[in-house]
Amino acid sequence: MELWVDAYQRDRANLEPRRLIESYTGSFSGVVGGGAWLTLIERDGRRGLETIDLQTGTRRVIWAPDGVLLTSIPSWITGDSVGTVARTSGLDNFDTLILLDRDLAEPVD
Repeated sequence: MELWVDAYQRDRANLEPRRLIESYTGSFSGVVGGGAWLTLIERDGRRGLETIDLQTGTRRVIWAPDGVLLTSIPSWITGDSVGTVARTSGLDNFDTLILLDRDLAEPVD
């Protein structure tokens, strides 16, 4: 899958899209916000949110904290944080809304 971007235009004749990523093999279900495209991923038994910066194409992952299972794509995204539904482990096993700090994102290999 390719990822193309452009600033919002009321008239599609004014669009000038540019290819941000030539070959993306992650999830095809994501959301846009805070200048990024985010999607829920699972790698090596860990769940996280992969972010792709819409200006630079830089890919990063915000991994879920220990004891937290991310269960859906983000509910909202700002420049600093991501709000998403997660399930906690242990005796209080229930769905809750958590905030993840975007500064904790790690580069994608």
